[in-house]
Amino acid sequence: QLDGVYENTDWDKEFKASQEVGIDTWIIQYAEGFNDRAEEKTSFYVPTKLPWVTKQYDIMNRMFEAAKQNGMKLIVGLYPGDYSKK
Repeated sequence: QLDGVYENTDWDKEFKASQEVGIDTWIIQYAEGFNDRAEEKTSFYVPTKLPWVTKQYDIMNRMFEAAKQNGMKLIVGLYPGDYSKK
């Protein structure tokens, strides 16, 4: 699962290492994350206008750019969201 730890990851390096062992597809489990204890609602792509998002990272933006350059495929799971918020 993505979080702020991956903010400075070199995705070119990660995708090349994956290809060296025969992996050509990554699955990103969540495009958003929720931490109810810290009351944080995070998006791992920018920009987003989702009203409940309190923090945004460009992690997925950089992943898609590096995937395109390296011929990798990305499958994105969409977190079910917090649609109960008004």
